[in-house]
Amino acid sequence: MPPAAPLAEALPSVGERRQAPGEAERFGILLHALLERRTEGEENPGWWRSLGFDEAEYRRARPVAERLLKAPALRCYFDPALYRRAWNEVDVTGGDGVLRRIDRLVEIGDQLWVLDYKSSGRETGRFGDYETQVRSYCQAVSRAFGGRPVRGALLFADGECVEVCC
Repeated sequence: MPPAAPLAEALPSVGERRQAPGEAERFGILLHALLERRTEGEENPGWWRSLGFDEAEYRRARPVAERLLKAPALRCYFDPALYRRAWNEVDVTGGDGVLRRIDRLVEIGDQLWVLDYKSSGRETGRFGDYETQVRSYCQAVSRAFGGRPVRGALLFADGECVEVCC
């Protein structure tokens, strides 16, 4: 008896296998999660453990998040009394159909601010890439919000805020 024919052809692989994040990437992921929870008031004790982080990692990221949240120059982005609305981890698509995720989008007066958190400092060799990233976010937000004024900024771990020309 001949062997049975396969029921379906094998499907090609989808996506790519990613390596586990290194220490710096894990720090950035935890910092983003911490800022999101702090700004939304959803910080339950030990929440970071459910994401696979340990106490030492949390103790390292916490003061960086607190520095950003308490920096006088950044207060307008984090103090609800100073902005109309704010959203964390906002998914937008550009005209190219690529999905992008904005760290924080803040409505201040008639302007929308696109904020991108960076766990490095401004001296990073990737500064140009970061500016390009924020510009693409600004373009997507401008299209989504009917041409309202959109501004962008990089917020670095040391508390420095660098406006990006959109």
